Amino acid sequence: MNEVSQGESGGQEYVEFVVVDSTAVYNCTGSDPPCIDIRGWIIDDNSGYHGTTGIASGACRFSNDLLWSCVPLGTIIVVYNDSDPNVELPADDVSLLDGNCVIVAPISSTALFETNATTPGAAACSYPATGWTPGGTWTNIVMANGGDCFRLVDLAGCEVFSLCWDSDSLNNLIYFPGGATSGVSAANTVYYFNDTDPSSQVNWSIGCADAGACGQQDQTPGLPNNALNAGYIAQFNNGCMPITPIVASATSVDGCGCTGSADATANGSIPGYSFEWYDSGFVSLGQTTSIASNLCPGTYHVIATSFIGCSDTATVVLNTIAPVNPGIAVATILCSSSSSISLFSLLGGFPDTGGVWSGPSSLTGGYLGNFDPALNLAGAYTYTVGLPPCQDSTSVGITLESSGNAGANGTIALCFGDPATDLFSALNGTPTVGGSWSPSLTSGTGLFDPALDPGGVYTYTIPASMSCPAISAAVDVAVNNCCNLMDTVNYDSFEYSSTIP
Repeated sequence: MNEVSQGESGGQEYVEFVVVDSTAVYNCTGSDPPCIDIRGWIIDDNSGYHGTTGIASGACRFSNDLLWSCVPLGTIIVVYNDSDPNVELPADDVSLLDGNCVIVAPISSTALFETNATTPGAAACSYPATGWTPGGTWTNIVMANGGDCFRLVDLAGCEVFSLCWDSDSLNNLIYFPGGATSGVSAANTVYYFNDTDPSSQVNWSIGCADAGACGQQDQTPGLPNNALNAGYIAQFNNGCMPITPIVASATSVDGCGCTGSADATANGSIPGYSFEWYDSGFVSLGQTTSIASNLCPGTYHVIATSFIGCSDTATVVLNTIAPVNPGIAVATILCSSSSSISLFSLLGGFPDTGGVWSGPSSLTGGYLGNFDPALNLAGAYTYTVGLPPCQDSTSVGITLESSGNAGANGTIALCFGDPATDLFSALNGTPTVGGSWSPSLTSGTGLFDPALDPGGVYTYTIPASMSCPAISAAVDVAVNNCCNLMDTVNYDSFEYSSTIP
């Protein structure tokens, strides 16, 4: 059962079925799905088995007509009340030769349906085997709004599926307490199946059968109810398209050692493919997706199986790729004043040429990786050789050590009587502290005392470190015999007086 509609008004009811059989066996070289015989299957409303309301006398069933003797899987069958037809119904279609996988049949057809006036009992299996007459009558299966069901009954007279609503809540397979516009009535309502498992309540939905009453139209007689429902139906008949033989194919990517991979695809048959990978002797690898990984060089087979159990095999061969050698990682300390150096030359072992460098700064020289301490940043630089999937890499860790600054040569002139002077201040540039002076000064530091230290060239040296050489600058000191004279005139005061006669 795929859809049950109360219609927009009056008796505009219909029920829709999809022909399925989980035990059917497909012919993997044929283009058509298998078919099943539904002659004698009974359709009915509530018989009393699901509640006390909505019990219409009698029942209907599919006749012994040849049409019903071999109905292909995936066929949609719409049975409707032609005494008050629903305006959403497509035209009648009682042919299996038109290629649309749909039958639309009026219940009154004397060729396609039969009726029985006997009301079955309130039990799962209570339908009569005799007393059936040509032509169905919708009044025997009419659906009440306030509480009823629709049932599908097998040849043994036993219910195999039921959908009920409202007050008929006993012994249900699928049950809804209300409908699209009421919590206690199925008026204006269509109940429809989505996908996966029609016997599961979660896979059914309530829809609107009257746009004027609830704002939309959800009836889809003769069509899938939605995309999910279309997918469900297509798994039985390939979407109403001819079924072609399954064809499997596979490609591979060689790896370094056991890092190869293979990718399988399949088409044809009915989609929903599964895959199983095997070695050259058809021993399973335990890999069951379309992609097999971590493969060593050799021959591999993959068996692709479609949703309907049809299979095909594809084979791939993986070759050996020689491994690459990026060399051995190293770490080094460089002086900030050093000249440019090739990081490739620092790698240990026997690295392959042609790789690329990456790191904190862009390096020049291609695979040589020329590092300029004056321009490039310290850090880890990675050397990568080869192409995927056969790449390998190593690194060179660079630490930069400052060389310091001895400054630039300077000169200073002093007199014998001048106070001691720090020669560091006589250096030009921006020297850094921490160096030493030679020859040694009397002070033991950089203080030059003209009265004690001789003039001459004194050298300031920043000592060598782990990576930086010693650097120096000089101060040329001149000590002069200076004589500072000061002329002093002392004036004594005196008086002089004169009298003019």
